[in-house]
Amino acid sequence: SAIPEDLFLSAGLSHDYQFININTKHSGTHLHTDFEQTSGWVTLVEGLKWWVVFPPDVEFSDMIECDPKCSKLDQGKSVTTLDWYQHILPQLRGRLFYGRPLQEFLLHPGDTLYLPGYVVHAVMNLDEGVSVSEDQMNIDYVEDYVYNLMTDGLVFDLEQREKDPEV
Repeated sequence: SAIPEDLFLSAGLSHDYQFININTKHSGTHLHTDFEQTSGWVTLVEGLKWWVVFPPDVEFSDMIECDPKCSKLDQGKSVTTLDWYQHILPQLRGRLFYGRPLQEFLLHPGDTLYLPGYVVHAVMNLDEGVSVSEDQMNIDYVEDYVYNLMTDGLVFDLEQREKDPEV
């Protein structure tokens, strides 16, 4: 399988990182990464999703805010997913991040996307749609998990998870 083994499942641990997503047209996500120490997959059942994925080394601290000189966006208001795609994304196209451009692509019904952890991305639904997804822990994150466990670092950020509007 192209998707690595889920260590939550292998260890017999249950978790609530599995989702059935029912989306309206032009809804979606802001730039984000999935849960700490997890990677994710999504299968689109119905609809059309427009993905923007940044190179793996890009972190939120590297993100560029909307330049008021380039956009008619009201800086005092919250930026919606549609605003981001219409006003901010055009400012980022063609730029290189650590020598690589961002990627844009469409997910069609029947497509499955695997996204490694810590990858900054955004999604906009171009139609009403249904998808299923899961965030899972795989071998790539064991070192991070152990390090955080031994240093009283963030193992799984449950507080942030409770604040996440996507959950």
